[in-house]
Amino acid sequence: MDFKQQHNIEKTIDALRENLAYALEYYHVLEGLHEEAVASDSKIGCFPYLMSSIWSALFDALFLKLNHFVDRTKNVYSFYRLFKLIKRYFPDDEVLSRKVSEDEKRLSKTADPVINKIENWRKLVVAHLTQSSQDQSFYDQNMMRLHEIKKFLELSLEILDYYSVTILKRSTDSVSDVLEYYNISELKEDIQRLFEGLKAESDAFQ
Repeated sequence: MDFKQQHNIEKTIDALRENLAYALEYYHVLEGLHEEAVASDSKIGCFPYLMSSIWSALFDALFLKLNHFVDRTKNVYSFYRLFKLIKRYFPDDEVLSRKVSEDEKRLSKTADPVINKIENWRKLVVAHLTQSSQDQSFYDQNMMRLHEIKKFLELSLEILDYYSVTILKRSTDSVSDVLEYYNISELKEDIQRLFEGLKAESDAFQ
């Protein structure tokens, strides 16, 4: 692998790492909001319209980020671009070849129905105002739960980390760096403090 080839792979992996950081951040905010909403002393119920707006906007942003990983559009950063570069630059590496084939299958719609839902949300609801976006049956068929999204994010972390360490020889990369991008416990504490503050101000004006 020459300098230009390494540069191309490094740029692709770094773009995916940044995308993953944002996706994880959005996911954990949603998770924190959900946990706060089900708490017995939750203040979120006092702000239904604010909660609905934040929840919807975060999901739209999250689906865009999730779809980037499996986007097959030409000249975009995705796992498929990374796989294409690896096949081109390492044609005789049997280990990498088998790993790429394995990961392509793991990211296929047939292997993971969640990927089909991600693409449907991005294409039919977030990116375009389609007729499907106004159809209740779409939401029934493409309902996604937080644990499904978490599983896909964990798969993305695993795949990205393997190629970063194996090809770029980074001893610590996507998993450690991305998780250190922010403090999850502090993020959830911020959510709790936010709604406690809003509730206190609301009570003061009553």
